[in-house]
Amino acid sequence: MEFVNPNFPCKVIVFNIKRSLYGLRGFERRPPYEAARKYWVIKEEHRNCDNYEYSVGLVEGIAETAFKINKWFPTKEKQFIGRYEFDGSETKKSMQLKGVSWRKQRDLCKGYFQFGGYLVVEFDGNGKFRILKGTKNDQWHSC
Repeated sequence: MEFVNPNFPCKVIVFNIKRSLYGLRGFERRPPYEAARKYWVIKEEHRNCDNYEYSVGLVEGIAETAFKINKWFPTKEKQFIGRYEFDGSETKKSMQLKGVSWRKQRDLCKGYFQFGGYLVVEFDGNGKFRILKGTKNDQWHSC
């Protein structure tokens, strides 16, 4: 399996979508796009589409979905008040983030990510990444 290594600089919000994609542990089963984009508790600073423009949904460390985030907005469903969802689209750049292994990034954040936290990963476009949210280690690593 190939590891993620985009050829462009970007910041990516990474979500674990396994439970909602497969309907596990009381979660309603949803199609990939819906599983990736809905019902997130996400900080205001990470809803800035100019800085955090891509989203990836992981299942077992592999990117099942990847979207360019067009807009964040509050969820309207009563049981999810205070959570957010986004409108997204697949682009040539977002497709470089899909279908590849994110295990290196996920493994740096053991525990945090598995218990529902989202990651923010920055890529320099030249084979390096660092974790901005999910671990205290924000050093650059090789893809």
